[in-house]
Amino acid sequence: MKEMILSLAIALLSSSAFAVDITTVEGTISKVVPAKKEIYVMAEGKKHEFYFQENTELVQNGAPAAFDALKVDQKVKVDAKKVGRRLDPVKVEILAETVK
Repeated sequence: MKEMILSLAIALLSSSAFAVDITTVEGTISKVVPAKKEIYVMAEGKKHEFYFQENTELVQNGAPAAFDALKVDQKVKVDAKKVGRRLDPVKVEILAETVK
């Protein structure tokens, strides 16, 4: 009986009901707000707003980077999880210094 309950618990925990919905946005930074650790990214004609979390990973040239490395007009790729109506960035990768 214990084995059956354990198997059921494992099946429930690994089900898609607990899957995290990750969205990837690739675009250009249009605004950086250091005080709020917030960036705005334009992609396909739409503005996306991202608020960095304590665990957001920022990468440039394959190495960890500080928030102040983010600049307007940089090309970035953002992997974010949907939390309600908000997108919380999990990983932000700086792809190019500027697009101009």
